[in-house]
Amino acid sequence: MSKQTDRKLEHVPVAEFRYRHEAELAAGFLADAGIPFRLQADDAGGADLGLSLLRPSILWVRAVDQELARDLIAPVEDEPVRAPAASAVAPRRPSEPSVGSLSARERAVSGVSALALLVTAPNLPPSPLQTPLVVLCSVAGVAFLAAAALGRAPGLLGGLLRMLSGSDPR
Repeated sequence: MSKQTDRKLEHVPVAEFRYRHEAELAAGFLADAGIPFRLQADDAGGADLGLSLLRPSILWVRAVDQELARDLIAPVEDEPVRAPAASAVAPRRPSEPSVGSLSARERAVSGVSALALLVTAPNLPPSPLQTPLVVLCSVAGVAFLAAAALGRAPGLLGGLLRMLSGSDPR
């Protein structure tokens, strides 16, 4: 084989995903189109659910299928899939901003959650853990209230609000 043919057959990273299930969904689109792919996910077979942000799942395709694969798995026409860097094998943190804006539904869920937490905090039954639980409920309630009022939430809180409201992950 010539060097040109070898380059077309080598695998290149086409997209990086925070969660394995997102990568598997994208891989399904590639499989339906008949594009061979390789999914690289280091989540210990699902045992490291909480650590998937530190080790993203990477979808690899042949160099000749790279453009078609990116077109198939692009979430929105105007929003291209973020291609991983050349050192895609090394774990990296997501490069997305840590604070995102909330939809009206997410703000409503945040407001209702804040109200529930702030009403529950002073009414917890007596127990050895009452004081820490009151503090925890109060702090969480204030965080939810701030997110509802400002319409913005940091990464983990924003993700929790998207999940609770049933919104699509971003």
